[in-house]
Amino acid sequence: IDAFGRARTVQAAITTYPWAGGGITGTYIATSLRQVAQDDWREKHPATGTRVDPVIHFPANGFGPGRAEFKIGGDEGNWENFSIQWDGWIDVAEGVTLSTRSDDGSRVWLDLNRNGQVEPTEWGSNAWGSGQGATLRAVHGPLHAGVYAIRVQYEEGGGGNAMSLLWSDAKRSAGVIDGQHVVPPAAFLRAAFFQVGADTVASGAGQPLTLAGPITGPGAVRKVGTSALTLAAAASYTGTTVIDAGSVLCAHDGALPATALSIAQSGALALDRHDAIVASLSGAGRLDLGSATLTVGSDGKSTTFAGTIVGTGGVRKVCDGMLAITGTAGWTGATILDGGSLGMGPERTLTTAVLRAPLSTDVSLAAADARGREILVTIIVPPDAPADLGIGAYVSDRHGHRFQRHHPRPLRPGRQQVRFSLSADDHLRAESGVPDWNASEAALCDRAGIFFWSASASRARISVDAVSRAQAAGSVEQPRLTELRCDGDAGATLAGRTGERWRVSCVPKPFPANPYDPDEFALDAVFTAPGGAELRVPASLVQPMTASDRGDCELVSPVGDPAFEVRFRPRLPGTYTVRMIARWSGGRTLEEPLPPLVVTGQPWDDYVRVDGVDRRFFSTPQGIFWGVGLNMRSVNDVRSKAAMATRITPDRGSLSYRAYLDRLAWAGGNAIELWLSAWNLGLEWKADIRGFYGNGRYNQEHAWQLDRVLDDAWARGIRVNLVIYNHGQGADGNGDAEWDHSSYNVVNGGRLQRAAEFFTDPWALAGQERLRRYMIARYADHPAILGWKMWSEVNLTSIGGTIVPWHERALARWKALDIYQHPVTTHWCGDYRNPDRQVVALSALDYVCIDAYHGGGLVAQLLTDSTLHPGAQQGLSQFGKPVVVTEYGGSAFGTSQESMVAQQTSGLWAGLVSGHATTPLLWWIEWVDQHDRWLPYKAIADYVRGEDLRGTESGSVALTGASPGGALWTRAWKTPTRVLGYVLDAQWGTAGVPEPAHAGATVTVPTLEAGRWTLEWWDAGTGARLSSAPLEHPGGALTVPVPTFQRHIAFKLVR
Repeated sequence: IDAFGRARTVQAAITTYPWAGGGITGTYIATSLRQVAQDDWREKHPATGTRVDPVIHFPANGFGPGRAEFKIGGDEGNWENFSIQWDGWIDVAEGVTLSTRSDDGSRVWLDLNRNGQVEPTEWGSNAWGSGQGATLRAVHGPLHAGVYAIRVQYEEGGGGNAMSLLWSDAKRSAGVIDGQHVVPPAAFLRAAFFQVGADTVASGAGQPLTLAGPITGPGAVRKVGTSALTLAAAASYTGTTVIDAGSVLCAHDGALPATALSIAQSGALALDRHDAIVASLSGAGRLDLGSATLTVGSDGKSTTFAGTIVGTGGVRKVCDGMLAITGTAGWTGATILDGGSLGMGPERTLTTAVLRAPLSTDVSLAAADARGREILVTIIVPPDAPADLGIGAYVSDRHGHRFQRHHPRPLRPGRQQVRFSLSADDHLRAESGVPDWNASEAALCDRAGIFFWSASASRARISVDAVSRAQAAGSVEQPRLTELRCDGDAGATLAGRTGERWRVSCVPKPFPANPYDPDEFALDAVFTAPGGAELRVPASLVQPMTASDRGDCELVSPVGDPAFEVRFRPRLPGTYTVRMIARWSGGRTLEEPLPPLVVTGQPWDDYVRVDGVDRRFFSTPQGIFWGVGLNMRSVNDVRSKAAMATRITPDRGSLSYRAYLDRLAWAGGNAIELWLSAWNLGLEWKADIRGFYGNGRYNQEHAWQLDRVLDDAWARGIRVNLVIYNHGQGADGNGDAEWDHSSYNVVNGGRLQRAAEFFTDPWALAGQERLRRYMIARYADHPAILGWKMWSEVNLTSIGGTIVPWHERALARWKALDIYQHPVTTHWCGDYRNPDRQVVALSALDYVCIDAYHGGGLVAQLLTDSTLHPGAQQGLSQFGKPVVVTEYGGSAFGTSQESMVAQQTSGLWAGLVSGHATTPLLWWIEWVDQHDRWLPYKAIADYVRGEDLRGTESGSVALTGASPGGALWTRAWKTPTRVLGYVLDAQWGTAGVPEPAHAGATVTVPTLEAGRWTLEWWDAGTGARLSSAPLEHPGGALTVPVPTFQRHIAFKLVR
């Protein structure tokens, strides 16, 4: 409705009704909320999607389209680990019983007394809080006829899933299951809203409008446009009141109903002299009380109003919850607190605390930042309060790590003031399992409060007026490095050994607010080596940890205080000079020399790098490094469960990896890939996930676990291809997109609107540089690092046309910071045809990572094409760089069990004879582990041990194979002194079946130098050498008989 041409008055009463057939709105959440008995999940749990479902009827596993869009695990036929809340209205006939049939738990709320409030007795449960198979239970009824507000909550943990909302009404049915009828679409009603004003002014619209009649019904009222609205009658509608724009004047007592009120930044409300009662207040607009009193809070919920409140009237807060007024609290009338808490601006909190003694009683305060804060509390203690009533103050981080201090004396009856200082230099006591209070923890605390305690039972009411404010600045602390500790400290000198980590640590004073931001504080150690070379090594913040095995998880706990630590691994013996250089924001610097570092031992350099002569391969000073292994991107994989019928491996952190590494080491493996994803060992993510603290702050538990995994890998001779960013972190337009959860996203406290900005925005690029510096400072000295892989599947991100300049810039920075010069790469999904050739050709990109997924055919041929396809801009060996396939095994959605066996095994050998720098790394780690498929790695590791594939005359050779048993795929890697050959049953390599015996087969090497050779036959499945015999060859082609075999066989020609 709007007024056109001139001011208008509407005398008629207005009633809003729900409308039929609209379905019910489902809010989808990508995690199981089992046992989360919260009235409205939407208040605290981020939705990953919403949709209107015509009915709630998902009888088995699939919940229709939208799983990938909603970022829910599993596949389209079996969603996993998610929750749904449906909200709407339902029209029920007399005597109907309402039921659910669910796997796992479900519960249903009906507004039985129609007061708009969720009450505990209005919930009906079907195994709520526990798992179950599909089970039918009645949740409400028999019911009286009418329209009810309805809310349905459903959660699914793992395994099968099902959810149906059913009733006993056979006349209105969308189907029958277990003898009950599916509630049909026509039974669901959706609330209408009554809009006043126009979003755009046209044809004389937007004139002042007065509504002189009452507004009733279940709908909401929304004011839009710039016009003025006057409400001149009492209202009883049960929906919310939203003032998006323009002004609203209350010209009658009760002109606003006792429901939620929201005033947007462009909106204004004036009460004039008419008192109003609202359930809650939110928004950022202007509220003029006039001389009236606004009573707020009847729904007991906590809300924030960031706007301005003025007038000579007053504010009365009732019921539970906090109304935090973070804008201007400018009214001059009374402030009455009859329940909950009232935040008055950014520092002041008024509340009445009802003691729960002998339990402690917490009072949250409006102010949050704990650094350098003090809390001044004015308390009125009633005469009936306990004589031993104590008070304390606390600060905590967003994950509940709490630090507190107590007032030394009991409170006395009457009015008194207590002051608490909560700076980083004060002595606060940490709760059990929480790090000790220190400057690093203080930097993370963003919540504050007070608490009362007594040994006596009491429900006394304590009046509290608390102000949390910044302490007055003291004198500027002189920069210094304290608690300096060096390995091998002998007083006049420091001792180290080549090839072993040497450390120096310290705690800077003043301690930086963000210890991960080098613009606030940066510490470097400058080493001058015996030959005069200068090596600059950055420091990183390291929190010592301890861990225990709970059986189902690894419990990681801080022990001691964090410090900035320099990690250096000397490669040459001799005497090094060492200088510590510290820089604080504001330009303050400090340089502190250390005693000489005397390094003993033999020259050492066991890092993997691209070979200096044959740049298709990796090497160390000891010789070629040809990796044998698989992708261990994370401990478990929901896609593997769906595609390959594996079980979800309990995530026991570094302990799970230790078990995987032990089995790979047994098999002779020496290479894996590991992802720093949010769900695995990632360091930076949004702050509402345990262990993470938002943009620019790093997860110390994960950092410590990564230390442990690298140590375990190195102890077993295994190198790690370390992925910095998985593609979902930089994508907002595909099924794996994780942008909604990124700490760079503006909705999570970042500054970016879209994922594409991650690759161009200066603030985002600076954040990437901070993480890069931290990674190199903490891990670059570790020889277990095979290489830095900047992205997995970069072509699935939103990088677009900035792919070349982003990689140029990032590569240059990795090279500049890493004194150990680990190789650096990036990665593309699909297969060898997808890499951006301009990026591959960059001289700073040391090696190339790709996938080798396919929809059918022979994976061995795909792997050969990856390096050797003769087409223009096709095979990647043309770039003269190592090629590593880091994902393969069927398609991205797996394949049959038989085919996976064939592809896993044949892929390893095909990579060898096609010039890959490592075996291809199979994606399906849980399939390998749970089916005990480790032997294929032992087979090829035993075969290739001692072989050197390098050389300017080395290359892949196509062989000719023939067999009465069927087609063969044959190929070899040939050097002047070696032919490493592989013979594969082509049909088995494609499908995994059948497995005929090949008797009478031959294989032909097209060209072989004349001379005496030794022919060895190897079992490609076990790695056992079957036979060895000499042969004299006159030169040219060589045809040899193949021993009878099934599946595949390998050979060597050696001279």
